[in-house]
Amino acid sequence: MRSGSRIQAAARGPRRLLLPVACGLALASCAGDRPARPDPVPAAGPLDAQAPPAPPPPPEKAVVPKGCDINLAGRYKLGAKPYWTYLVEDDGVHLVAKRTDLPDAGAVAEPGRQPGLVLDRTARGFVGFELGFAASPSGNRCPVTFRAELTACAPQGLTVRSEDAVSLDDQCRLQRPASAAASEKVLVRQ
Repeated sequence: MRSGSRIQAAARGPRRLLLPVACGLALASCAGDRPARPDPVPAAGPLDAQAPPAPPPPPEKAVVPKGCDINLAGRYKLGAKPYWTYLVEDDGVHLVAKRTDLPDAGAVAEPGRQPGLVLDRTARGFVGFELGFAASPSGNRCPVTFRAELTACAPQGLTVRSEDAVSLDDQCRLQRPASAAASEKVLVRQ
């Protein structure tokens, strides 16, 4: 029976070794699934501490005249010169009024220089500029830019304050004082 016991002992021996090896392999294969231990964070001294960057300040609230906070898009004409017509586009922040009565309104020789208004709703008001052309003393066509502000909005139209006179030399350089007189113009909704 001794030989039989050896066979039984031999059969038991490898099982005893196989079980710990199998368990060790199983644990080793699971090691990759465990979350990594976080590295200890060194304590920051008073000079080492850096505050996270501050979030950007919220945009300033636009301050516009009563009635100007709605979409003002549409067709308008200049009250004093009804043959001057404008197409107004308004995206809620920017208002662009393009002259549509010009013979070459669709084909502007100078990009971005089509006569009209470009205004923005800002914390300083509904402000921007008016683009146009003026003649120099020798008759040259000179592009000009005037400061402009939308001062009132009503169902029947818009009131714009801007300069409307300029003095130029023959090279189209401005010869006006620092602050030219401004006047109000009414764009009547069509």
